[in-house]
Amino acid sequence: MADAFTPRLRVLSGKPDEVEVEALRQALGDLARAAARRIAIDDDRWGRADDRFSPRPFNPRAFTSIPYR
Repeated sequence: MADAFTPRLRVLSGKPDEVEVEALRQALGDLARAAARRIAIDDDRWGRADDRFSPRPFNPRAFTSIPYR
């Protein structure tokens, strides 16, 4: 699975086998994809799946409390 996020690696020292090199390549590609997804998300965080079960911060002084008559 070679895409824009999968790195091309060249071994400079040591003798890793093909399985180790492919595991490292896949792990680095997954990290790059996750970083790109984080950048692509809007700043307003509307509709994020990870916010579904976590409470949003509440600021009691966000609005002035004035009595309406």
